[in-house]
Amino acid sequence: MQKQILPIFLCLVLLAACGKTPAPTQDLVGTQVSLVLTGTAAALPTLPPVVSTSTQPPLVETPLPTLTPTAILTPTVTASPTSADDPLAALGPPTWTSNLDNVSSWYTEDNDYSNIRGENGALLLTSKQSIGWHSWSMHYHSLTNFYLDARIKVGVCTGNDLYGLVFRSPDTSSGYFYTLTCDGRAALRSFNGSEFTKVADFTASDAILAGSNQINRLGVRVEGSTITLYANNQKVLEVTDTTFSSGTFGVFISAVNTPGFQIALDEISYWILP
Repeated sequence: MQKQILPIFLCLVLLAACGKTPAPTQDLVGTQVSLVLTGTAAALPTLPPVVSTSTQPPLVETPLPTLTPTAILTPTVTASPTSADDPLAALGPPTWTSNLDNVSSWYTEDNDYSNIRGENGALLLTSKQSIGWHSWSMHYHSLTNFYLDARIKVGVCTGNDLYGLVFRSPDTSSGYFYTLTCDGRAALRSFNGSEFTKVADFTASDAILAGSNQINRLGVRVEGSTITLYANNQKVLEVTDTTFSSGTFGVFISAVNTPGFQIALDEISYWILP
């Protein structure tokens, strides 16, 4: 796999590769390609800058903390808030769903900044260094109007550690980022391959289960230019934006405060909307 690292502060390092291609199925259109991309965090409006120079800081020389990836799979909180306006209530059975027992349709990778792999029925993402480096893995299905629902388990985290969903990604270096912080804020950002742009600013919400060892269910409803974001079946943001009209989806992580920050995606579904 070829790798290329460019100077980055608000720049993207692209790591792309073809995953293992199983025998063609009815669900597979063309060649299956699963992708992971990495880059540093942009200077976010309500978050402190992660790096202050125009180049990537040197790698941490001291050994990284010992990770305990299985700990994330047994969080202490399992209950989620409910809402009378449950966005799933009127949707019926999903168009597609996965419990992540098999992650062959997702890209897995281990590098100096992140580790993405399948483990214990989940896609486990680890952000090794607390420098705001974004890492994400994309699924190959391309969607236009849809409801996307994902259950994400969060390990030990603090403050501005970031995670969430990527969607409407027209290529391997751009798309929308539905972003949650460890301390319970939600935002929507767009990424054009070199920098993030605020679509909806970071906003605190009681619907988000903040802190370490939590489970949050993230929902994204996209109809034309209207984007509605949910946390645990409650609406947290709604915006109108036309930056991207369709594309693939995925999950991302970025440790800002906690080296070895981990999340586990263990369930994801989508519904095609008219």
